Amino acid sequence: MTLSKKLLRRTAILLQLQAAYPAALPFQTLMDGLKLASMHAYPSEDELRADCEYLTEKNFLTQTRSEISPSEKRFKISAKGLDFLAESGF
Repeated sequence: MTLSKKLLRRTAILLQLQAAYPAALPFQTLMDGLKLASMHAYPSEDELRADCEYLTEKNFLTQTRSEISPSEKRFKISAKGLDFLAESGF
C-alpha cells in the first residue's frame, strides 16, 4: 500500500471522529461512517483496527471502554489529532 493511501485512510478516521467530537465512537459506528462516506479503502475490519491502534500509539486517538459493555472499545480524537487536522486545513 502506498504512503498516500495510508495517509488518506488515517485522515478519514480522524475526520470521522472530529465530526463526533467530543464523543467517543464504537468501532462499528466508525466503520459504518467510513463506508457511508464512500471510503472503500477498508476491505477488512482488521485493517481499520490496525490503523486505529497505530493512531492510538501515535496519540492521535484515545481509547476508552464502555461502562455498560467493557469489552467494547470506543475511539475518540485527541487534542493532537485535532491539531493535526487544523494544521492540515480541515
